[in-house]
Amino acid sequence: MPVSGTKRTGEFTARADLWLALVLSAVPVVSLWAFARLIRAEATVTAKLLLSLVLIAAAGFSLWCLFGTRYRVTPDALIVRAGPLRWRVPLDSIVEIAPDRNLLASASLSFERLRVRMAGGPPDLYLSPHDRKGFLECIEAACPALQRAGGRLIRRSSA
Repeated sequence: MPVSGTKRTGEFTARADLWLALVLSAVPVVSLWAFARLIRAEATVTAKLLLSLVLIAAAGFSLWCLFGTRYRVTPDALIVRAGPLRWRVPLDSIVEIAPDRNLLASASLSFERLRVRMAGGPPDLYLSPHDRKGFLECIEAACPALQRAGGRLIRRSSA
């Protein structure tokens, strides 16, 4: 079920596999531990400050990705947010959305992914909406040129 929206629009949270959520959650813990060790270490104030900023940035980035990955369907676009990263995919450029288990880095926190293939050759985008069925229904309602074929959506051929 979308976080909010109508049938043609909606915002969907990302599904996160437990192991990946644990890894991303461990980064702030390890950063805090490293920060505590750094404070007691013999180093210049400048070195401590720079390393502290790196640790804070790493912790913030991992938490931002873990809690800030969402997919929004608008009447004309799919908007993907994964932490500080943003993609806007016009719905009319989508050729296919299909289940995939690709291990490539992506805007997905799970290996239960959907691959979004676009016309014109931009790289595929991998997503993991928690409500996969609702997400596909929302895309299908917003873009009638995409039709359901099993567990995927494909662009109707223009005959």
